[in-house]
Amino acid sequence: MIYRIIKFFAIIGLNLFFKKIVVSGKGRLPLFGPVLLAANHPNTLMDPMLVSYTSSRNPHVLAKSTLFDNNVLRWIFTRLPIIPVYRKADVGNNTSKNEMTFEACYDFLSKGKSIMIFPEGISQMDRQLHPIKTGITRIGLGAELAHNFELGVTIMPIGINYSDPTSFYSNVYVKYGNPIKLQDYRQAYYKDEIATVNAITEKIRSDLEYLTATVQKSEVTQAVEALEIIYKKELMVDESLLFRTIKQDFLVTKGIIDAVHWLYDNNPIQFNAIFEQLQNYMDQLKLYHLEDEFLSDSHTGIGAYKISRAIFQGFIGLPLFLFGFLTSGIPYQLPRLILNRINIEIEYYSTVKFLVGMVAYLIIYSLEIWLVAAYFQSPFWTIMFIFLLLPSGKYSLFFKDKLKEYWRYFQFLVLRKQQPNLVIQLKTRRNDILEILDDLKHIYLNQND
Repeated sequence: MIYRIIKFFAIIGLNLFFKKIVVSGKGRLPLFGPVLLAANHPNTLMDPMLVSYTSSRNPHVLAKSTLFDNNVLRWIFTRLPIIPVYRKADVGNNTSKNEMTFEACYDFLSKGKSIMIFPEGISQMDRQLHPIKTGITRIGLGAELAHNFELGVTIMPIGINYSDPTSFYSNVYVKYGNPIKLQDYRQAYYKDEIATVNAITEKIRSDLEYLTATVQKSEVTQAVEALEIIYKKELMVDESLLFRTIKQDFLVTKGIIDAVHWLYDNNPIQFNAIFEQLQNYMDQLKLYHLEDEFLSDSHTGIGAYKISRAIFQGFIGLPLFLFGFLTSGIPYQLPRLILNRINIEIEYYSTVKFLVGMVAYLIIYSLEIWLVAAYFQSPFWTIMFIFLLLPSGKYSLFFKDKLKEYWRYFQFLVLRKQQPNLVIQLKTRRNDILEILDDLKHIYLNQND
């Protein structure tokens, strides 16, 4: 009962928290039978909720045992399909309790159920895919071995890709890979158990790498992030991707990552040179609070038509913005205020925003509905108020973002008026970087056809 209630509110919360949740490859996931869902793990609680929601199954989840140390969390987790796993990092060499964990997993798989495992063993938001533990492979093979490799256990790799993992109303792309059928490894397992475990684990790693926009080396992370700001839009224009989708954005990002790794491995001197130029340019943007797109030759600016349209839309939409700001402003700001006053790892930012936001919206919206119903004594106005709550909240966020966009562009115009030589210098520096990147792109494509 508790699980169904939590899942119901979690699904509603996910669709409100994220602007878009895009899923691809889900048709490869078996609807029935034993499945091990293997996903990357950059965003703590958000990851299992997304996998559970997008998979349309009700998987049991392997979670670190330390989550059960808190009395409140233990009371909740023991009523949910969560299986504690005892990591060496948490309990040292005393991992004997994991035998019970493995037995529980074998039992669930033998009944045709699904289990969610994050095989990296940790959640870190550093854009890297960390070493894959062999536990998921050993669980799957152990279940198959107990049934003479006739159980049909499948490992399903899943890549979770956030456009901005710490921000509310960002996008997420969940990409399902090709299923790994453990029955195919029967002969190899009987021939060499250790080699087979390592081979399957490596297969999981390579599939997750393919399904995620992660980097292999931490040294290239900043270069990739800078290129996403400066060069991604240019690449999408070159590829005639006029209507940018989340899937297209993912593919272009993957291309950037592959190219940066190629340059780092094959010409580290040139990599360091271009990275230094990128870093200096990004530092200048940060210093003058500029957006890169304003310096692009393709940027048309905000002309008279756009300004007139914005004024008209703002005038028409101002009442809805004010309504949304007044009714949703407190629950929207509360998670951010709490994060500013507590010291937690960045991996927990979205989780705190999600949980605090869910509770805050539920309480404050309920209070506001009660006050409206008590004041107007009218079902009509109460229903109208309820109907406007969510749309007005989303519109107020859109309105605020547009105001920020116009304000940033106004600051750019002021800077261009006061320091025209600086803006010209930055544009020239940007174009020089793009010219170098275009040359490197052609070399990379010629050598990797």
